[in-house]
Amino acid sequence: MEDKEARLVYSWNGCMTINKLVLYTVGGLVLIGYLSVSSFMLYELRKTNMFLIEMAEYQANIIETISKDVQPIMMFRGLTNNRSFSCSIGLPIAP
Repeated sequence: MEDKEARLVYSWNGCMTINKLVLYTVGGLVLIGYLSVSSFMLYELRKTNMFLIEMAEYQANIIETISKDVQPIMMFRGLTNNRSFSCSIGLPIAP
């Protein structure tokens, strides 16, 4: 025969038992906590994503500006577009 107390805990008989009240309270608090943490994490991810988007747009604008302003140096014969060279910068020495 089934235990009467176990039957009351797992069946709805019109009144709330202490076990159900505790179960629903803990479940509700866990659900509220989960939703709060998820919302906060999504908010932080959105802020970070917006920062990354702005940074990428800024860098794209800088690269576009640099690519428009680059002109080949004519005094170096043989250098044309898309060529690079290196030089060293030291302390100025008076002649």
